[in-house]
Amino acid sequence: MTKDKNRDVGKRLSQVRNKLGYKQYQFADMLSTSPASYNQYENGERTLSWEFVHELHIVFNVNLKWLYSGEGVMFSAMSADTNAPELTKEIERLRKENQELKDELIVRFRQLVDNQKK
Repeated sequence: MTKDKNRDVGKRLSQVRNKLGYKQYQFADMLSTSPASYNQYENGERTLSWEFVHELHIVFNVNLKWLYSGEGVMFSAMSADTNAPELTKEIERLRKENQELKDELIVRFRQLVDNQKK
């Protein structure tokens, strides 16, 4: 992809994230990519990987035609059996659980370091 195309796709990616109300690092985590890579995607400095595009479509139902061309609507029509609010709540619950685990590991690591100093 050209730099201009990457920049256009990055702007639309930013629109999706902002529409959903996430910070870059949160969105990156939900899409299984590093914050640095995500930042490069959004700034048009890097071409989106197919794995990332797949996750974006599966997790957030982003219309890929819109993402790449700007044509159509941001989100694909949801099937009748999809319950978006429940999925969003579950994603947020898992993100919070992940953060709580990270916080607990930091506390335990600090305790270990403190005990070794004694």
